Amino acid sequence: MANLKNIISKNNKTFYDYQTEKVQSIAPRLAFTGAVSVLLAVMFSAIDDSFVNAVLTVQSILVGFSFSVLFFLLSGAEIKSVTEGSIEQKQKVKKLKTLSEELFYNVSYYNLVAISSVLVALLYLLPDMDRSSKIPTMVLKLVTSMAGSQDVLSWFSSIGTWVEVAVRFILYFLVIEGMYTFWRTVRRVSFFFAEKLSLGAEPSADV
Repeated sequence: MANLKNIISKNNKTFYDYQTEKVQSIAPRLAFTGAVSVLLAVMFSAIDDSFVNAVLTVQSILVGFSFSVLFFLLSGAEIKSVTEGSIEQKQKVKKLKTLSEELFYNVSYYNLVAISSVLVALLYLLPDMDRSSKIPTMVLKLVTSMAGSQDVLSWFSSIGTWVEVAVRFILYFLVIEGMYTFWRTVRRVSFFFAEKLSLGAEPSADV
């Protein structure tokens, strides 16, 4: 659990302007993502199986790609220190080393979000989550008979509805967050190699 918190914390610290190093707040983006997720969860009363299958397929492919990037960062993205050259070049190398470390947490955070979205999506493929399942109905009837009131049945039914809405909200939030994180990580990786090549270094494991 501590490692997950560390990944999230380290990823959040990578939101800053690369040139000025001014910290950028992530609160507006998360608030917007949350608002859109709530809207989608309320607008659509159910999630289609085709959407779930699409999420599982796309996220599985992107997670595989991100793991490849992660392995490369761990094994082949080392940047040598500059002993000679201008102060500006030395500063650039220092910032690239920091960026290389940050990319590790960016990719790790994406994997965390993507895998979480896959797990939530899988809930919709479980038989027990199907409304036609007789198990929830049997449980509700048992509770009602024990309590001796139809109000209990209505109360439990409303809880089930809100739980379903909450699960939809979480899934939409994770999908949107995953898409944004992947897009941002790809941009940062591209920028990393562009800056690295500008130093005359080749993007290979022996750099």
